[in-house]
Amino acid sequence: MRAPFRFGLESTTRRTTSHTHESAHGLDEATTVLVNAASLARLGLYEDAERALASVPTRGPLAHQILDLHARAYAQQGWLLDAERCWVEAVRLVPTNTPFHAGLACVADHARPLSTRRIGWFLV
Repeated sequence: MRAPFRFGLESTTRRTTSHTHESAHGLDEATTVLVNAASLARLGLYEDAERALASVPTRGPLAHQILDLHARAYAQQGWLLDAERCWVEAVRLVPTNTPFHAGLACVADHARPLSTRRIGWFLV
């Protein structure tokens, strides 16, 4: 089994934090869970982050962010099929989101045999 690849979790937190500032004084429950789960994932506590996210439905205005964080946590653990499933659904919800497409590209690249992977601008 290959080691999990690194996929940054910072962008999910930035998007969530900016959403948090927009909601002024009160955070709704889904936003609070998303922020906490992102913090857990950044600490490498992916299973704890997944448990936290499991309490939030993947529908509504934060669905794409929840799916993205699920995908990132799965990818960090090497669960690429689960990550791909989440990013595909996130892309379905927000087709123009570049980071979701980048996540799918990373999963696809990681799933290829080492001899055909891109490194920089050339093939190995």
